[in-house]
Amino acid sequence: MTVNNFTWNELMSTDVQGSMDFYTALIGWKTQAQDMGTFTYNMLMASDKAVGGVVPFASSEEVPLPSHWVPYLEVKDVDAFTERAKTLGGEVCVPPTDIPGVGRFSLVQDPQGAIFSPMTSSSAAEAIGDTDPGPGQSCWIELMTNDVDGAKAFYSELVGWSFDTMDMGGTPYTLAKEGERMVAGVMTPSEMFAGRPSWVTYTVVENIDGAAEKTVELGGKVAVPPVPLPSGGRMAIIIDPTGGVLGLWAKA
Repeated sequence: MTVNNFTWNELMSTDVQGSMDFYTALIGWKTQAQDMGTFTYNMLMASDKAVGGVVPFASSEEVPLPSHWVPYLEVKDVDAFTERAKTLGGEVCVPPTDIPGVGRFSLVQDPQGAIFSPMTSSSAAEAIGDTDPGPGQSCWIELMTNDVDGAKAFYSELVGWSFDTMDMGGTPYTLAKEGERMVAGVMTPSEMFAGRPSWVTYTVVENIDGAAEKTVELGGKVAVPPVPLPSGGRMAIIIDPTGGVLGLWAKA
């Protein structure tokens, strides 16, 4: 099932070339430029699989944001979904817009401040986590927010997700579910990562300690150093040199 699941991840970058240099060196992604008429879309590739994209973003006094990753959420009707998000207290940053040959999208900020992009694709899209992800592919997504209850109320009304809360080593961790499928996690960020509310996508790496060290070598920061997870594997959260936040996960 794809509808009401995340399918894509896009970096809105204040320095497109700098971002691509950083991530190709860190993750091993390749880039593939596509002419979109008014701008160049830089596809991120893990082997021969497209896993995300990089587009230019200009920070301003009106929108004082650094580079930021935006996840795409597949929905049945992006126009109706966007209007519903606004009614529930969200902010529409970009109204529903066509992408020729791809689909129709908008950009929404939830009431807590996290940004995501509803999308109605022209063709079938694969949900994050549908297959066993390999290195460089997205494996999970989490909402970092200081108002978990508010986020649950918003997304349950907007998307129809249900929520289960569990104990993750002494820390409450909420799972968003579409039917029986786990879609995403929701949690309060630790003091080590006290950024603005945001959706954080996790990418598979083979050596998470090496990736954390290389992040610093390349000019980035490690917001959450590698730690084991009760569910298995190890995770970290990094901040690239332009401010983009990305999660990393490794099997060991």
